[in-house]
Amino acid sequence: MEEEKPGQYPPLTADKAKAIVFATFPLSQGDKLAQRKMFSYAKSIRPDWVMTDELVEDVGLDSALEGKMANVVLSGNHPRENKAGMILTQGSVGEDFSGAVATFYQEVTNSPIDKKLLVRDLIADFIRRDHYFLVEKGGRPRTPLKPGEELTAQNDPYHSNFVYYVVENHSTRVEELDEMLSDMRKNYKTLLANPDDQLMTEAKEKLEEIMGVYDKHHPQEPVAVG
Repeated sequence: MEEEKPGQYPPLTADKAKAIVFATFPLSQGDKLAQRKMFSYAKSIRPDWVMTDELVEDVGLDSALEGKMANVVLSGNHPRENKAGMILTQGSVGEDFSGAVATFYQEVTNSPIDKKLLVRDLIADFIRRDHYFLVEKGGRPRTPLKPGEELTAQNDPYHSNFVYYVVENHSTRVEELDEMLSDMRKNYKTLLANPDDQLMTEAKEKLEEIMGVYDKHHPQEPVAVG
């Protein structure tokens, strides 16, 4: 994994910060620590980014973004659960986003962390959250499909973030997060194959269980993760 050089990219803007914070909600699947690691990854590849107090204010939850968040959270197509399994309500959206902005501010302000360590942890995080929804809960809460409605990542009760973003290479449309997913894609097979890494050994076992459920519900779309 090549390290980025300071000054190689444009400075952080409010629009970029909003895009990163917003995109990490579905990626993290309700895990705030995983979301923090994604912010840390962005800092690791953009070490020259600086987040000023004025920028924090500019990233505040405006009405348009609040509406977008509420639609995602409350539509039933992609509800977000916290670690306790509670669905967020519209009243909590602003507070939740504001908290994420504060965390993003902290990570951008901190010194960069070795992204190799972040990639390893994020692989485990993606797998762990998929396992929670697909295996432990028996599927994600989704509105039943209407007759003739096409199955998508947004309405699929057995959607896997690991399969969709890491294995199948779908884009988040945010450059820094796509680079993170690319690093995960390039390294997950080697990391999961390390018998001396307990975290990766457990993640590998969980991934096998995930794929058993995923393949059962997607028989026409076989996915090779090994």
